[in-house]
Amino acid sequence: RIGDDKKNMLLTTNAAGEAFRTATSKDNWTPLFAYTAQDKYCPKLYSERYPYGGQSTADNIVELFTDRAIYRPGQTVHVAAIAYRVETDKQAHALNGKTYTLKLYDARGRNIAEKQLTTDEYGKASSDFLLPEQMLTGNCRLNMGGCNQNIRVETYKRPTFDVAFDEYKERYAAGDTITVSARAKTYSGVAVQQAKVRYQVRRQQSWWWRSMDGDNGVVATGETTTDADGLLKVNVPLVLSKKEDKTPRFYQFVVEADITDLQGESHYVASVGNTVLCAYYNLAFENQKRPKYPMAHQSFQCCRTNYRWKGEIPY
Repeated sequence: RIGDDKKNMLLTTNAAGEAFRTATSKDNWTPLFAYTAQDKYCPKLYSERYPYGGQSTADNIVELFTDRAIYRPGQTVHVAAIAYRVETDKQAHALNGKTYTLKLYDARGRNIAEKQLTTDEYGKASSDFLLPEQMLTGNCRLNMGGCNQNIRVETYKRPTFDVAFDEYKERYAAGDTITVSARAKTYSGVAVQQAKVRYQVRRQQSWWWRSMDGDNGVVATGETTTDADGLLKVNVPLVLSKKEDKTPRFYQFVVEADITDLQGESHYVASVGNTVLCAYYNLAFENQKRPKYPMAHQSFQCCRTNYRWKGEIPY
C-alpha cells in the first residue's frame, strides 16, 4: 500500500517480488506498507526518488588493482590497470594504445618509482614495483591517469592461529541468556590452550531500518581463558531496549573478543547474529495484538578477524 490512510494506492508484487508504478513529483517520502494476507507486521517505510541527470561530457577513466592490500619492504607489488572512455550516453569502450605514467608514492608522499604503460586492445595494462628493503612503512599510493590506489607497507608478522565462532542453532526469546562458543586453533589444527580472553557483548540497532536513535550499548563484559580444546564460551544476555515509543526497532547482539595466547599473539574476533530481534511494533495498520517480544531463530557467524602482536614473535 502506497500513501496514508486518507489517500493511497494498492500494488501487487510480481513473481520476483517487485511492484512498479509511474513516479510523480510528490512521491518523495511517501509512506509504504508491505504486507501479505498472513504477515502484516512489516514496519512502515518511506519511498525516495533517485533522480538521474545523465552525463554531460565524455570522460576517460582508469581503475587500478593490486594483488594484495599489504606488503613488506622488499616485496613485489603487482599492479593491473583498466582504461576506458565513458561517452555522454553512458556507453563505454576500452582505450586501446593509450600511454600512461604509473607512479608509486611512499608514506610521505614522495615519488619513489614510476613506469610507462601502454594499454592493449582491451584497455588493460600491468606492471610490477619492487619495494625497497629500507623504506618508510605506512600508507603508500599508486597513481595513474587520475586514479589513486592505496596500499600499506608494514613489517608485519604472520599469524600462527585463528579463532572462529561456532554456529548457534538453538531457539531463543528476548530476555533469554544464550551461550555462544568459539575455538582457537593453530593453522596445523592444534588447540590453543590457556589463551586469555577479554570480551564484550554489544546491542546495536540494525541500520537498514530508518530510526537512528536506537538504544545501543554494552550489555555484558568479562574475561575467561580457552580450555584444553581451545574452546571459549560467552554468555549473551538478549536484553532489549526499554525505550518506549511507537517506532519499531530491530537489534543485533555482537560478541567481540580479544584472544591472546601464551606467546603474546593477539587476535580480535566478532560474532554477529544474522537474524535480529524486534523490540517494538507499529500497529497503525493492524488492529490486532501481538506479543511484544517474539521468539526467533538466530545463527551467530564469525566475521573477518584481525590479529595483533605483543612483543617480538618469530615468523
